[in-house]
Amino acid sequence: RLREMKGHTRSVKCVGWRPQTGSEFATGSRDNSIMVWDTRSSSDVSPENIIRNAHSQKEKRGPDASSVTSLVWLDQSNIVSVGANDGVIKVWDLRKNYSLYKKDPIPKEEIFHPGTSSCQGYTGVLNLPYSPFIYVSCLDQVIYKYDIINAFQVPASTYTGAEITEFFIKTSLSMDGDYIASGSADNAIYIWNTRSPGGPVATLGPQEEKVTCVDWNKAENVLASCIDDMRHRIWRPSRCQDSLRVRGSAKMTGKRPPATSPPTVRPPSTPSASTLRAAGRFRTPNTDRKTQRTHTPSIKSFLTPKNDTVLTSPVASPRSGASADLARGKKRRLL
Repeated sequence: RLREMKGHTRSVKCVGWRPQTGSEFATGSRDNSIMVWDTRSSSDVSPENIIRNAHSQKEKRGPDASSVTSLVWLDQSNIVSVGANDGVIKVWDLRKNYSLYKKDPIPKEEIFHPGTSSCQGYTGVLNLPYSPFIYVSCLDQVIYKYDIINAFQVPASTYTGAEITEFFIKTSLSMDGDYIASGSADNAIYIWNTRSPGGPVATLGPQEEKVTCVDWNKAENVLASCIDDMRHRIWRPSRCQDSLRVRGSAKMTGKRPPATSPPTVRPPSTPSASTLRAAGRFRTPNTDRKTQRTHTPSIKSFLTPKNDTVLTSPVASPRSGASADLARGKKRRLL
């Protein structure tokens, strides 16, 4: 043992290193608090930042009110945490010193459970570094995908099939973000393609006990799993000719990801004059003068009669209104 950090009053449930640093990490505990530690500090009992009462409501507090079950760093400043029973995903801005808060801490963002199930406790949260999406596994046996940058309340995708019945059952994301693996209470490992919501694309088994933990290798496409009887298995995407060495196999479900190519992003082009002229958004000054200019009559044209026959013709019928007024005005000018 190199060093021991003390601060939590109950057992620690999760740990995560701050990105691009080798000396700072965060811990979440059953005492419903998140603590940020720095190994360069001379003190072993004074964390750099403390978020107390991270996932509990004031009216439901107690020794078993809630706990921080999982956390993950989005970047060097923001961390996402989930709790055991509040059904809320919270984003914390660690540029704030939450240790000074006397009241309940206020998160940067909150995403609430989308359903009405009574099982709203989250068992884990996953993401790739600097990715806009997170994946959270829930006790309602659904894995949710959220846009955490925009904090949309509606999940982008959901993945079903695994029996996530306890907090010890964990999930893992592949190094390229294309696949999710999850343990299950039915003695199997479930694998989904992240672009294909719904059921899994494959199951791995058989297992002797429930699968509680899975983890993808960060350097190659290898998956490790462990079960309740302390057995561990290493899964590789290859075929083994020696049947005596085989300890499990993959069962494909026949589901395939959608064959959609990413949209082609073209740089904006500058429209030509002919294109704008055809669209009616471009006119030369001469064109505007011809089509939009209105002629204002001069005083001379208003005072000069255009048709003398109106005055010399006999009056066949009495005039009224504007025509009669115009005739009287012309007669006066002639006199």
